[in-house]
Amino acid sequence: MHTVFRISEVKKIERNIWHVRLPMTNDDEDPKLKQLLLHMKKIVEGVGKTELHRLGKLTIEMGVWDKAKEIYKLLQQQLT
Repeated sequence: MHTVFRISEVKKIERNIWHVRLPMTNDDEDPKLKQLLLHMKKIVEGVGKTELHRLGKLTIEMGVWDKAKEIYKLLQQQLT
């Protein structure tokens, strides 16, 4: 969990088989990743009390409506 990879190379080997190089990265070594994480933190800053609240807000910002709906249904079930 919480591991980030970059796609560095993609090669087609056979008809439906691909070779994909995925080197690990982290925000200390990767300025673009650090910038993205800071942006995401700003979006969810001060939202709700739990990780689910923040994840719901982030999915809305990303336009992933079906996932956001699932998350908010879970939150609603926890309240009742």
